[in-house]
Amino acid sequence: MKRMLKFFFVFLAVFLLNITGAFAQETEKENGDMEKVVQESEKTAQDAEKPDKPKRVVNTFFGGMGKDIYISGYGAFTGSYARIKHKDAFLPGFRAGVILDNFVVGFSGAGLAYPNERKDFGDKSYTDNKDYVNFGYGGGMIEYYFFPKKLVHFSIGTTIGGGGLNFSSDDDDDDDDHRGADKFFVVEPEVNIFVNLARFCRIGIGGSYRYINGLDNDVYKDKHFSGANVKVIAAFGWF
Repeated sequence: MKRMLKFFFVFLAVFLLNITGAFAQETEKENGDMEKVVQESEKTAQDAEKPDKPKRVVNTFFGGMGKDIYISGYGAFTGSYARIKHKDAFLPGFRAGVILDNFVVGFSGAGLAYPNERKDFGDKSYTDNKDYVNFGYGGGMIEYYFFPKKLVHFSIGTTIGGGGLNFSSDDDDDDDDHRGADKFFVVEPEVNIFVNLARFCRIGIGGSYRYINGLDNDVYKDKHFSGANVKVIAAFGWF
């Protein structure tokens, strides 16, 4: 009888130890699974809080190594109204640039489309057959956009370059007509307001002042082509 009781207590002790070990292993497994779920939830929350990474980045020396810069680009058609030699004038143009965060580096240009006849500007005393005025300019452009992701935002910028003025006959393709053009230096600062129509399109209206230096002939001077402009801009790219 004593042997049976002894055997029973030994068996009970072993059984309890096994049960306790199994329970401890199950509890540890559940705690590990719970910890894994918590870690995955925290990771998901952290990923949700992270801003979208730019699709293209570049490491730069100036501004710190490893600084991420958003790179994109755009092209735009422009139309400017101005007063030239006391006449209403229209100058269509084009611009394009590389977007580096809020900065844009590119080029822009414009040319006189209307009026383009010398008689329209009161130049009736000329003796040759070159009846048309050819005026155009262009150069490097820099811009800075304030809050470009907002629906309505604005920018400031300037174009620095040069241009030319000459006279031509009806045949604008005659090379001889374009020789000996008056060349000039131009600076045109501007301020524009834009509306984002879509991720790839924005339209704007703005004002600029075109300053010209170096234009000097018998009829046209710097002051005739220098002055304020009102322009509209239709830009297409990835903003």
